[in-house]
Amino acid sequence: MKINITEAAKKELEHMTSANDRTPKLAIAGSRCIIGTPNLTLEFVKLKEDDKVVTFNDIKITYNEELESFVEQAEIDYQQEGLKRGFNVSVID
Repeated sequence: MKINITEAAKKELEHMTSANDRTPKLAIAGSRCIIGTPNLTLEFVKLKEDDKVVTFNDIKITYNEELESFVEQAEIDYQQEGLKRGFNVSVID
């Protein structure tokens, strides 16, 4: 299994995870219904004992079981333009 994490996202994830005890989690943005390709977002959560955790580029990421088939196609990027900044998660077909 592999998630593509851009260099900008890796730097920001390393900074954010070293600053607190939260782990990045791939989640569905908006509606919980998955029909077709879901819109994904990145949340930061405290790990639970039964969470699925994978490591990519030395970054631990967790996700819900319902997203397992999309994890390999996920790409995480971090963009900053002026005051606007954040992670962009997309599913590559």
